[in-house]
Parts: sequence; C-alpha cells; structure tokens
Amino acid sequence: MLTLFWGMLFSETTFVSAGNNGVRVISSSPEETILQFDVSRFDQTQVTIDGQKWHHIYLEKEGITQDKGEPALPVFNRSIIIPNTALMRFDIYDAVFQDMQLTIAPSKGVITRDINPATVPYTFSQTYANDRFYPENIVSLSDPYIMRDFRGITVRTMPFAYNPVTGTLRVFTSYKIRVFSDGVDTINIMPGSRDSISRAFQPIYENHFVNYSQYRYTPVSDSFGKLLVICHTNYMTDILPYVNWKKQRGIETELVNFTTVGTTAAQLQTYIQNRYNTDNTITYVQLVGDAPQIPTLSSGGGGADPMFALVAGGDNYPDIFIGRFSAETSAQVTAQINKAIVYERDLNVIDTWLKNALGIASAEGGGSQGDNGESDIQHMNIIRTRLMTYGYTSVDQVYDPGASAATVTTNVNAGRGIINYVGHGSDTSWVTTGFSSANATNLTNGRKTPVIMDVACVNGNFVSITCFAEAWLRNANGGAVTMYASTINQSWNSPMRGQDEFNELLTNVSAFGGRKYTAGGLYYNAACRMMDVYGNTTGSDGVNMYRTWTIFGDASLSVRTTTPLAMNVNHPANISIGQNTVSVSTGVANTLVGITYNNTLYGKGYTDGSGNTAINLVNAPQTAITYTITATALDRITYVGSIQQVPSAGTYLNVSSVAYSDSNNNLPEYNETGRYSVTIQNIGNATASDITATISTSASGITFTDNTESIASLAAGASVTRTNAFAFGTANNIPDQLSVPMTITMVSGADNWTHNFSQVFNAPALALGSVIIQDPLGNNNGRLDPGETVTVLISLANNGGAASPAGNGYLTCSTPGITVNTGTAAFTTLSSAGGTNLSFNITASSGMSVGMVVSLQFNATAGAYTANKTENVTVGLILEDFETGNFNSYPWVFGGSLPWTVTNTGAYQGTYVAKSGTITHSQTSYMETTRILSSAGQISFWYKVSSETSYDYLRFYIDGVQQNQWSGTVGWTQATYAVTAGTRTFRWLYYKDGSVNTGDDCAWVDYIVFPASTAPNVYNPPQNLAATSSHAVVNLTWQAPASGTPTVYKVFRNSTLLTTVTGLTYQDLAVTNGTTYSYHVKAVYSGGESDASNTVNATPASNPPQNLAAVAGITVVNLTWQAATGRGEEERASRDDDRAISGYRVYRNGSSIGTTNSSTLSYSDTNVVNETTYAYHVTTLYSNPAGESAASNSVQATPTAQTALEAILGTGTTVNSTTVSSPVNIYYRYRHGQMVYTRAELIASGVFGPLNITQLGFYV
Repeated sequence: MLTLFWGMLFSETTFVSAGNNGVRVISSSPEETILQFDVSRFDQTQVTIDGQKWHHIYLEKEGITQDKGEPALPVFNRSIIIPNTALMRFDIYDAVFQDMQLTIAPSKGVITRDINPATVPYTFSQTYANDRFYPENIVSLSDPYIMRDFRGITVRTMPFAYNPVTGTLRVFTSYKIRVFSDGVDTINIMPGSRDSISRAFQPIYENHFVNYSQYRYTPVSDSFGKLLVICHTNYMTDILPYVNWKKQRGIETELVNFTTVGTTAAQLQTYIQNRYNTDNTITYVQLVGDAPQIPTLSSGGGGADPMFALVAGGDNYPDIFIGRFSAETSAQVTAQINKAIVYERDLNVIDTWLKNALGIASAEGGGSQGDNGESDIQHMNIIRTRLMTYGYTSVDQVYDPGASAATVTTNVNAGRGIINYVGHGSDTSWVTTGFSSANATNLTNGRKTPVIMDVACVNGNFVSITCFAEAWLRNANGGAVTMYASTINQSWNSPMRGQDEFNELLTNVSAFGGRKYTAGGLYYNAACRMMDVYGNTTGSDGVNMYRTWTIFGDASLSVRTTTPLAMNVNHPANISIGQNTVSVSTGVANTLVGITYNNTLYGKGYTDGSGNTAINLVNAPQTAITYTITATALDRITYVGSIQQVPSAGTYLNVSSVAYSDSNNNLPEYNETGRYSVTIQNIGNATASDITATISTSASGITFTDNTESIASLAAGASVTRTNAFAFGTANNIPDQLSVPMTITMVSGADNWTHNFSQVFNAPALALGSVIIQDPLGNNNGRLDPGETVTVLISLANNGGAASPAGNGYLTCSTPGITVNTGTAAFTTLSSAGGTNLSFNITASSGMSVGMVVSLQFNATAGAYTANKTENVTVGLILEDFETGNFNSYPWVFGGSLPWTVTNTGAYQGTYVAKSGTITHSQTSYMETTRILSSAGQISFWYKVSSETSYDYLRFYIDGVQQNQWSGTVGWTQATYAVTAGTRTFRWLYYKDGSVNTGDDCAWVDYIVFPASTAPNVYNPPQNLAATSSHAVVNLTWQAPASGTPTVYKVFRNSTLLTTVTGLTYQDLAVTNGTTYSYHVKAVYSGGESDASNTVNATPASNPPQNLAAVAGITVVNLTWQAATGRGEEERASRDDDRAISGYRVYRNGSSIGTTNSSTLSYSDTNVVNETTYAYHVTTLYSNPAGESAASNSVQATPTAQTALEAILGTGTTVNSTTVSSPVNIYYRYRHGQMVYTRAELIASGVFGPLNITQLGFYV
C-alpha cells in the first residue's frame, strides 16, 4: 500500500487498487441499468478523541454519512432514469474487497452554520460495541421520483464497511449493481409519456441522470419553456418592462395579477400546480413582491419558495424554476428588473469585469467537518482553481482571519462576475468580513452586478425582515443581479456540495455542445446534486436545504461567464405581409431568436449547430409593421434589429420616422413646447392622394396645438418629410420618465393607416439624502448636544431627466426643546443628476436629556416638484460606558450560568467596564438590552477577549442572530453593525466549551454607542411570590421588582383582581378550608403595569398539633405536643385577634376528655387504671370562624403499678481535685447540694422520663 500526502488538505491518500475512482454506466435500457463502481484510492485525516487516534475517510467529490455517533463512511449516490410505472429492484455482483486495520471516527451529525464544528464533541453510538460490519447492507434504492419529464430513482451505495470491535475497514474496490424492473409500482408513477422535453431542463437531466444519454428520446424536439410572472397588484405596471423584454428575447411570458390567484401561500401553490397540470410547458415562475405581498410556504421555520417547484410527483426534486423579485415598493421592483434587463441586453466588449470573481471563506471547518473533509478555505481554493482554469482572469481570496467589509466593497465596486461565499451568516450580513445589508445598499458598482452563490445561515430570511439578499438585489445603483440564499440556518456540509456543483456547471461544457445557462438552471441543478449526495427523502438534510435555498432575482436570467463577443446576425430587412417564415443565421449554436411587435411574441427559435434557424411567425398581423428581432446566446453580445413587413400590392402608408425638437435642448421635457417632424412613406405599389395625417394621445399633461398635416400625393415607393408637422405643450407637473402613447392616423380616400409610438418625457425628480450635523461653536463632535446651536445640512439631488426650477428647502421640528432658528434654505436650478446641500440652523435646549430622539422634517419644493424626508437624530450619544459603576443606566437583562459584572479594572476608557461572569466549562454568561429604533442606524462597541482560541468565544447577537464571535487574545477593538428600524435586542454572550482554561477566561465590553432609539417601557414584575396557608387564611409574601418603583401592587386570586396593596405582603382571610386557590401579583407603575409574577397555589386548612407523645406513670398518663402551625400569635392580623388558635382538645379512645388554652401544650390524664392501654389524639381549636382541626398523630400508653424503690440523684455541683503527697497520691471527687428522690415521688410530682443512676461512688 502506497501512501501520499496532500499538503493542501493535510490528508493522506491510500491506494487500494489500480485505476480511478468512479461510477460508469455499463448498459442502460428501459428494463434495466447496470452500473460499475470502482474505488482505487481514498483520503484519510487523523483526529484525536479522548487521547486515542481515529480517522475520517473520504472519496473525492462523493458524499459521507451524517448519522450522529455512527461511523462516518463515504457514499456513492447516483440517479438513473427508470420506466414510468415500473417497480425497481437491484442485484449486486462481481464484488471485490480488501480488509485493513483503520479506526474510523464517528460522525458529529448534521451541524448548521451558526455553530463552529470545533465546539461539537464526538459521541459513539451502540454500533461501536457491536462485533459486526457497519453497514450490513451497502446498497439501497430511494423511492422513485419525478423530475418534470422523467421518472428517476437514486442508487445509494457505501463502498466501505467497518467493524468497530476489530477495527477492520472493508473497502469494496470493484462491484456492479443491476437496477431492473420487476412488476408495477404505485409510487410517483407517470401514466403517460412525452414526445419532447423542456430545453431549459436539459442541463439538469444531463448532470443529474447518469444514464440520460442512453435513455433520452431520439430524436428530441425540445420544447420552449414558458415564463409565468405572478405579480402583486401594486407592481403590475412596474413589471411590464421585464415581461416585455422576456418576450422580446423569445420567451413566452404571461403576466398574472396575484389578486386572481388568492391571498395565501397554499392558494398560490394550488394555482401553480393547476397551471402546470394544464400546461406543462411552464418552466419558470417569477414572483414579484415581498412575503407580505406574495406569501411563501414554510419549511424548517423559514420561507420555502422552492416548494412551489414540486409539481410533478410526490418527490423533492424541482420540476420548474422559482425566482422572486422581493420588493415592497415600485422603486425596488424597477431596480431589480432594470439590472436583469441590462445584464442580458446591454453588456458588451467593455465589460471585462465579467471575467473576475470573488471568493469569501471563513477560517472554520476541515478535519472531520466539511464536504469532502474540506475547511471553508480549502473548499474555496478548489473553486478558485476551477474558475481560473476555465478562464477567469482573477478570483479574489477574501478569507478569515482578516477579511473585511471594506475589501468586499472595493472589489465589488470594481466589478465581479461571480461571488462565492462560504461561512457564517446572519439575517443582515456575512459574518466573515462583517459585510452587512447597509454595505450592500451602499454599493456603487452600477451595471457590474454579480451572480452570487451563497452558503451561509439565514442570509435569505426574507419573511420576517429585510434580509441580506434583499439588500443586494434592491440596490438600484449596483448590488447583485441574482443571489441564491437560504432562509434558515444552513447545514455545514451539504450546501458546500451544491456550491461545488454550481461552479462546475458554470465552467464545464456539455457533451451536447454549447449549453444554455440560466440562474435557475445553475442554482437548482446544484441543489439536485446536493440532494443526490445528502438525501432526497423528506426530512433528509439535502431536502431541508433545497426547500429553503431561495433564488432572489430572475430565475430565467442568462448567466455570463466572460466578456461577451459579437455575433454575425443575418436576416431579411423586409418581408411581405403573409410571409410566415423568416430565416436567421447568427454563426453561433443555441442562439435564442425572438421576433416581436408591440410587445407580442410572434416567432421564436434556437439556432442549430451551424447557427441557423427558420422561425415560423404565428398569428402575425396582416398589416405593414416593423418587427423587432432579438438574438441572445451564452457570453455573446445581444443583437437587436428590425424587419419591416410590407404589403405586396396597393397603396400603403407608413411612418418611417418621428423626430422631436424644441427651442431648448431638443429633449422632450416638462413645461415646454415641443414639435414632431415626421417622414411618411408609401410602401405600396400605387400612388396615394389627398393624405391627411393626424396625431393624438390619450395621456394627460400633453396638449396639441397643431395636430394635423396634409400631403397632396405620394407616389409608390416615395417618402416625404414634414418638418415641425405637429406641435404640443407639456404640463409643468408631469412625472419624470412619463411614457406617453402617441398615434398618427393617415387617411387617403377610403383607406386609413395608423402608426403607434411612445415618447418618454423628462422632468425633475427631487430626493433628499443624508444629514450632517456641524457644531463648530459647540464641542465640534458632529452631534447635536444639549445647549448647542448647530448647522444641519441635508443633501438634495435631482434624480430626474430634466433640470429643476429654483426652489426652497424647509425644516420643521415639533420635538420639545428644539428651536429652529433658520428653517428655510433657497437653492438654484438643479441640473439632471445634479445636487446641492440645504443648510439650516437649530438649537437644542440645555435641559434636553441625552439620548432623546429628535424628529426633523425636511421638505424641498421646486415649482410643482417636491421631496419630503423625516430624519431622526439623537441629542448627545446614547452611550453605555458603565461609569455609574453599575448596570442601572439601561434596562439590562442577564442570563446564563452567572451574570456579567461591572469592574473597575482594565476599562477601554474611564474607570469601569462590563466583564463576563466567572463561569466554568460548558457554561455561558450573557447581558442584553432592548432598544426601539424609529429608523435604521448602527450600534458600535469596544470589546476585549482573553480565552482559549477557537473554543471559548465572546459572541454578539442582534435579535437572537449571531453577528460575530471572537476568541483567543484580542486587545481592545471596536465593532460596528448596521441595525434596521424596529424593536431590536442586543446580546453579548461569553461561551466556554467543555474543557481547558486559557488566559483570563472572560470577555470585556465597554463604550457601547446605541443608534438613535428609545428604551422600551420596562415594567418589571414582583419577584419570588410565596404562599403559606392555615385555617381559613392564606398569607402571601413577595419581593420588590428587580428595578423600578411601583406605586401599588395588584393581588389576583384565581386570575381575578382581589385587592391593591402598597406593601410586600397580603393576608387573604376570605378563603374556605380545603379549597385550592391560585395567586399572582402585578406591580403598578405610573406609566403602566407589569406582567404577572410567578403563580403560587395554596390550600387553607385547620392544622392539627404535631408530634404528640405520651408517658405513662402510676395511675397517670402525661401527654405533650408541639403547637399547630399557622394562626399563631405571630401570624394574627391586628383586626382579627379572635381568629387565632383558641386551644387544644384532648381525646382518649376517641372521646374528648378535656381542653387546654392555646399556650398550654401538655395534659395529664389521671382518670386511668393501671395496666390498661389507652389511645390518645389531640385537635386544634379555632374561633371566628369556629373550627377544629383533624386529629394529630395517635399515641398509646399503659399506666403501671408501683415497682421497687429506686433512689434518684438530683442535680448538684461536681468538683474534681487531686492531692499529691508522696508516697501516697489521693484523687477524690465529691458532690454536694444533691437531692435524692424515689421514682414514685417524682411521678407524683409530675416529673417523668428516663430516671437512671448508673453509678455513685468515691475514689481515693
């Protein structure tokens, strides 16, 4: 056996046979498929568990079992096409294996990416005590499934088996599996067959089914997939450019208003299913709207758009592609569709940025964790090598430690075609780099928008918040064009396999020639491979990841991998009316060609291997029109041209051009007079006479002052241009980019023709931007502080296409304590894309509280155009620096094993600093506080850590989502995070793993600057409510709240208000013995009342005396007992003295023989006969209300006759002394003051008990 080392992966390669690892199809037919499996080598890494050496083994690019505590063994998963209705079985034969001694470590199970795998301990299952090979069966078949056009099944085989007792690893180096039909199945059957397949799914079939090339239909007439756009009603107009562009490309596209679908995710799922059932050409579904507008399904606690794709069979493989333009405003829809259109239509030879990529990786994983045992950095380096080999010019390595948000911003703004991320994630950031939603929103990369493949937790959690992926997509000035991001915590291993597949699809060439790459095809194909390896059954890790991995952006987007090249497109310039076939050549295979007119698709086709196609026009207009012809292909410059359709006989008038002009800048704008010059041509074969042309529009804001033009005659084939044929005026308040439909009607005799066109008009579009505080006359810290007069600057931009008039800006503020000294600022005309700063002056009263939120209302008005914005600023810093020496400045909450403390040693600044609790192994200590933000902002703080590197961490959370973590020795460092508006909870947690103490073993936090916010009203409840009960009474006690000063307390019995008190006790006398009552207490404050305290139950009862005892004498029995609990003197209310215990009743043989008062706890029964046994019990007597308790314990006693006289020595004084006198030493002891009694005398005097003298004597 030869061993080699891979320095890159720190693993050892073991060779077991000649050749290569792999799976190949020996033969495949509708009845059976035979697969050959070969293992020639495997990789191993060593780990130490409890001082012993164990090993993890891997097969490159294959899966590994993830059953916690079971041996972690590699697994082959291969999917094959099977007959539509057959029941499938398998045989294994020609198996060859080797045995070797190698200890195999267990799997840690499925670990999500919010956990560092290094912190998860190994566990060993019962399998490790069994003297047999695991697994017992190395082959299994999944349930059949349907992937749109085909029925499939997954062959799962483990070429390794392990005996833990003997430490034997069995390696199956070669074997065959025959999968054959054996009867009729009932699971996921396909009753019919197709004579064509969806072209968009062909790449998935090729990569997913190993027998696809043998099994596919011959010949195949690939069908064209349809795009279904389901849009919220608010965005039906905004989405039209996207719908029209897809039609122009040659994709049949249908727009559906969501109101016609329903209101729920279940109704949407049913609608998509029904549409697919009636029209299985549907390939893409694009949703338009955020979760509140277009609801999603749910899986694993997160949104689950991909579940809409499961429309064929009951399996988990997608049958269509689902994308989402998640938007809450029209502007957000427009931003996303514009990027998609520009990406597909406008990129050309100058876009060299497409050849650059970006890789980001955490510093975690590896060894026993990661797909193929790869760490995140190793995984990303493999992807980088693949991309560079393919032809990418550069692939950035932005890896922890040291990866920064600034690096990401710089590189993305420079242009990156592909971004791969693997690491921890949060709702609003990549933990590696700290790149946040705010950073994504502020990107300025323009048209250089990347495609992102994201392996991280909750980056796509769009249901509950505006997530990280949405920030990338909604950025109108850049960001990303599409992103694949998860709505839940992703597992560690399985998405890495999907990311590998994504990049392999991106960089490989299909055996069938050029391949049509779409975002949906890349993303979903990657997910299918992930399910092949990590499970395709419901509940498996692979399926859980697929269902929540969401396509943000256009699922039908044609993804580019390099700078596009031009195509040589040839087509006729003219065709005759009624001609239904158009021949097109592009010189490039698999070019999609679309022919449209007026946003209607009339013809489409793909070019063949030579780049040629003949396109049939369906239901073409029988009039003279000009078609738009569009050709798109992988990594090619999009071609857009025109084809004129002309009549074959008679007169036919057509407008060949319309030119706008004015006396200003010859751009159509608001509030001006414009003119159209038109060229009219006669494309028929007869002369037209007495021509009248009239222009009209249905839009408001446009008024024609000259709308007709006359032409005496126009010969066949001739044209005439009339300068300034029509004139009109535009209103002074039309919106920017208003698209106005125009119609020119031409009449000649009994014939008439129309020409339709649209004109876009420019106007100002004012927008107020960010606010800057200048306080040079104050402390010059750039903030508004109490007592300061400051200048407030706010930027004003004109984002419209036309210059604005001059105007004024205004500032108002209704916040008490703020005086607006200068509330008006004039500005001159703003050019298109121009801007200025508006300057105002305000004063903050010296009496204003630090941290108070000030609401500034801004307005800018220029003619009929306005902009408004409300900006919230804080008076002073909302600062927690712990300089009070305690946690009283903010409503802190503590948890974990021990609370944080404030210490006066080692502060970042000042004297005091917060320090984590002194915890030990497997414990935590956290502090948290909640703030309410009326607008987005940021939080910053300084931290210091001294802990075991990579095991014990300081972790920071926002709303329960980890933002970052730090371990080892970290000096004072500042951290800053963007925070969205709303109620936000910030938590700092120190975590220790199961062993090892290093350094000071703690973390410190200081100088926390909160965003503009307020603390929630905290009404803490009373603490530690307790109840005791007795006869007809329940006594309640509690402690004051942890903080705050209540005015009163409300006492509730059985959830009904009982009374209100000011103290910390209450005695409930209105109760009945034997009834159980429930109590809670609330604290009432001047601003509200708290939640309920803990609830206690009490059952009042009359309590008997305790520990009754009896001692018998001669004709006497003496009884003693302890007082009954409750209602004693110390428990009486001053107004209820007569309600305490009134006495005790003594019973002999069940009959009352006497009573005592409440202070007498004994009784002598002299009415007894010697040698007779008596039974006694005692009860407690109460008054007001009168009552008697149950019996005490019962005792028996037997008085006896007098026995022999015994001398009893009383208590006296004892003296010990020694006299030493040689030769005789005398030691003596004497007692004096002694009294001697007989037993009878003592008993007669009421003295009883043990009365024994063992010895009395004198010693010399």
